[in-house]
Amino acid sequence: MKMIAALAAALPAMAGAEPCVGPNFDRDLPGAVSVERRSSDVPTARYPGIWQEGRIAGFAYQIASDYSAVLSDSHDAPSWQIAVLCGPDEGASCDRTTAGAPDPAAGAIADALTRCLMGEAVTAADFTRPDPATISGLPAETGVPDPERNLDSVAAIATAAGAQRAAELATSQPAAPTSSGADQDPDRPAAITATLDQAPPAETARQNDLGPSILPDAPCGLQLIEPGNSTVQTLQRLLARAGQQPGPDDGVMGNRTRDALIAELGPQAAALSTEDAIRALNESMCQE
Repeated sequence: MKMIAALAAALPAMAGAEPCVGPNFDRDLPGAVSVERRSSDVPTARYPGIWQEGRIAGFAYQIASDYSAVLSDSHDAPSWQIAVLCGPDEGASCDRTTAGAPDPAAGAIADALTRCLMGEAVTAADFTRPDPATISGLPAETGVPDPERNLDSVAAIATAAGAQRAAELATSQPAAPTSSGADQDPDRPAAITATLDQAPPAETARQNDLGPSILPDAPCGLQLIEPGNSTVQTLQRLLARAGQQPGPDDGVMGNRTRDALIAELGPQAAALSTEDAIRALNESMCQE
């Protein structure tokens, strides 16, 4: 107990702020499981005196007395991690670094860990995985039989883009002539009607069997790539297919990805959200 008290006394003091796990890190992170409190006789960069570790929202976490936190997929051999380091002074900011390709839900959990470090009130609800973005009640023109079917955000973008492309193709075609009643011009040749024993052309028969297609004349845009595990990864793959160089498709929106997006769509693309950027890039690729 004397050793722990000495370590606690040596910790940097954040004026007016106390981490949500308590000054001695003996209060469980809200909603966490498998929580353990650890300490080191000689604090180092890897073992900063006192820290708490466990699992939160299915992720491994560590929150330490040097006002740092790490979120990853595993304590032992993580494939990705988000590291947060906050300054010890009141009003200080926090820096965040990312390695690998984090789970799409990890960002919100890392935000909550940051608030905990800064002494803000957090609850178990703050460490709950957000539901994936979905849409429901798809319009009839998408060709999906079940209008109440839910799709994730990437599938929804692809479906909506296909429907929009189909609508554009339909409006660009000249309207077929219609006829009602008797021929109004006696000098026009009589309409040629097919006899019952004549088979329809192959293309007409195919459309009668399958219904009209909502797809473009040839695959384009999102149809040419494998959707990623996140919208950012999908955007990166789409940019690479468009001939740009967004860097590795790691799901991280870095400078190379932003530069590639601007190079493909112009300066106005910098203000687009990730999903709007996918829509705009898909439309551009399908119009070429």
